[in-house]
Amino acid sequence: MPPAKPLPTPDLSGAVTGIASDTLEDWQLLPIKPDWSTGFGDWTPGEEGARAALKAFLPKLRG
Repeated sequence: MPPAKPLPTPDLSGAVTGIASDTLEDWQLLPIKPDWSTGFGDWTPGEEGARAALKAFLPKLRG
């Protein structure tokens, strides 16, 4: 028995666009008072920091 035909593509012509959103800075996630993050000065949050950390870690893993 062959599989059923896929459903048609949904009509998105009435989809909502331009929804207002917060930025990460709006959430004020980084510490200020007290600044308990002083020891994290070498850490770069985000994708760029993760790539740099991985690049530094891989040679240590290989020995």
